[in-house]
Amino acid sequence: MSKTRKAYFVRLVCRCIILILCGLMWAFHRDFFAVLEGMNFFKGLSPLHLLWAVWAVDMFLQIVPIKNKVPLGSQKLFANHFKPIREKINYEALRSYIVSTTKAAYKVFLL
Repeated sequence: MSKTRKAYFVRLVCRCIILILCGLMWAFHRDFFAVLEGMNFFKGLSPLHLLWAVWAVDMFLQIVPIKNKVPLGSQKLFANHFKPIREKINYEALRSYIVSTTKAAYKVFLL
């Protein structure tokens, strides 16, 4: 398994754990969710503040170019990730590829 896939897998597991913990909080400690009503978010602390802080840091890392800390897809706008095409484009092969993938997407859509 590649380093990137491992990182994505760890993030998936962490997000699943957060979902389970939020479900348990909702089931057993509904008072934690009182911060979501009105301006209660600024009146006291709850575990949801920690969750919000994690989310805010993640969103900040999406817009700040820190190498190896955000997904490669979020870094594609930077010049060091741009790789120009060296060979001539085969438009007929490209068209047939687009047609075949579009047909496959229609099958998935119907399912």
